[in-house]
Amino acid sequence: MNITPVEESLEIPQELFEIFDDIKLLCAFEGSRNQIFASYRIVFTMNGRSFPLGLIIEYLNQSASRYFIALSEVVCLYISINFRHALIGGTKDGSLLLWDLRDSNLLHAKNIHEIVNKIKEKEAGRYGEKFIYRFSNYSTDYLGENGHNSSIIKIKDTYSSKNVYEVFSLDEFGKVINWNIAILNKFDVNQTFSDPGMNFDSKIKLVKIAQFEIGEHYSRLSEALLCSDMDIDKQGIK
Repeated sequence: MNITPVEESLEIPQELFEIFDDIKLLCAFEGSRNQIFASYRIVFTMNGRSFPLGLIIEYLNQSASRYFIALSEVVCLYISINFRHALIGGTKDGSLLLWDLRDSNLLHAKNIHEIVNKIKEKEAGRYGEKFIYRFSNYSTDYLGENGHNSSIIKIKDTYSSKNVYEVFSLDEFGKVINWNIAILNKFDVNQTFSDPGMNFDSKIKLVKIAQFEIGEHYSRLSEALLCSDMDIDKQGIK
């Protein structure tokens, strides 16, 4: 779909400014009519240490609705035209993250990651558990050298047919990887435990199909490839 400029500022819930030390807008993506996903860099302090994290807020009719959290800054967002149930995020360190938008809040209410639990503890001490932070269903960070090793700058659809959905990702050094968005059925539940990229109860995953390098040709690419999904007045973000 065509991306149009945001005419009004996106309001961040004020409670988040008390939970996190810093909030900075990185990018945004228009999912459907009146639906916007905005990615922020946040800093959380725990045991005297500061952790830069990623926070994605889904806005419906300009109001914050759902919250997605990542252990790295998410600098690129995309929803496949052919598979609208998955939010894909590209991180500053080169990982791809996958969130299943069909998941209920109940599924994500209990999170076992230490940092996320500490955030919830800090929040609960002030407001009760007002926010549910959705951890990604799938992450490619375990791939190491077989994945991206630099910031993701673009994610786009490549191919789709019945029950086959493919996207590609491009990083800042010119590596392109083609991925299949795989949908798991109830008989694939054991894959949750055998695949290091999956979180418990995940029903979707990314499968690497191929990769190639555009290398020296990267500098000649159109600016249209950059991950500037929406024209947002960052000064207007509250």
